[in-house]
Amino acid sequence: MRIAKRALFNHQRSSIIACTFALAVCILSGCSENIEERADMRLSQPNNPTQEVLFVDDHTVNCTGVAPMQCMLVREDSEREWQLMYQSISGFNYEKGFRYELLVDVTTIENPPQDSASKQYRLIKIISKTATQPQ
Repeated sequence: MRIAKRALFNHQRSSIIACTFALAVCILSGCSENIEERADMRLSQPNNPTQEVLFVDDHTVNCTGVAPMQCMLVREDSEREWQLMYQSISGFNYEKGFRYELLVDVTTIENPPQDSASKQYRLIKIISKTATQPQ
């Protein structure tokens, strides 16, 4: 009888240890996923923004990003060539027929999703808005 009780006790103890181990593995594996997710989120978070002056032309042009769309023509210096801007400037409402000089916050995104911009633009203020002659 004592041997049977001792065997039952050992079996129960082994079961408790196995369940505790399985529970610990589940908890720890869940934590590592959360840590990895948080690390991924940190990598895709924006850096500190820098302020830049951006010139915007008076018309948009056809362009193709993910799909066909209209792109603004922008440049960082009044002497440079116009370049296509495939994204919007947060807080800026573009009006055709006006040239703009803008002060913007530019935030670089580390490891952006595929087919996504590596920079975000946010309007701080419109420095100038000049009407142009119809073409």
